[in-house]
Amino acid sequence: MAVEGFPVEEGSSVMAAKAPLDAGQAGELGRQQTLLKLLEELSGVSHNTIWPIESGRQGAHPCTIRKLAKALGVEPEELLK
Repeated sequence: MAVEGFPVEEGSSVMAAKAPLDAGQAGELGRQQTLLKLLEELSGVSHNTIWPIESGRQGAHPCTIRKLAKALGVEPEELLK
């Protein structure tokens, strides 16, 4: 999940960005972190597990995919597209 105008290294998450944040980018990052925490609460999956999956750094166990899909109200297959 990249933020427009926010330089991020190839294959890394927003958290690994190298440039300082302006107010709009900081606000967007804050919203992303809030959504990540909400997904953690709804799914029972730790944010420390979610963000590497979201950023493509690690794959997800089928059980994790099912929990995230249920919390998001989608079929697990939707998360694999």
